[in-house]
Amino acid sequence: PLSFFQVNPPQTERLYQCAIDLARLKPDDIVVDAYAGAGTIALCMARTAKKVVGIEIVPQAVEAAKRNAEAGGITNAEFHTAAVEDLLPVLVKDGLRPDVIMLDPPRKGVEIQVVEAVLKARPRRVVYVSCHVPTQARDIKLLCEGGYRFEACQPVDMFCWAGGVENVAVLTRNGCD
Repeated sequence: PLSFFQVNPPQTERLYQCAIDLARLKPDDIVVDAYAGAGTIALCMARTAKKVVGIEIVPQAVEAAKRNAEAGGITNAEFHTAAVEDLLPVLVKDGLRPDVIMLDPPRKGVEIQVVEAVLKARPRRVVYVSCHVPTQARDIKLLCEGGYRFEACQPVDMFCWAGGVENVAVLTRNGCD
């Protein structure tokens, strides 16, 4: 009950499938799912990727992600309880070089430490899911200034007749697919 989860199942499936499709995963890919929640996107990506590392600050969500992985027989996903802005820079400093980074932050967007860690990690693709387009645009601008190219976005209407959408954007590192 303390974990975040989308409450519109049909649109959630569309949202997550869109994010996975835009990631263009390859079998040897290492993926970081930042702000992983209960691991839904991470565990879907683990079906294709070599390894998925989920980072989430809410301990109950991380425990749910671990249980979900075990229940699904997924052995190539690991989950860490930490603030993304604290742990991702450490993992990158210690040599983690993901091929894809999935960002799905709260409305406030990502912290500058996360942007800096992504730029240092140099993943081939960054997929950014957001329920608040202004902070997503702010963060995408910073990533583009650091050498990424905005490739595409797809809004997903999670609540018909409401003003907000979830927006999935994908960025590629200049010179990569």
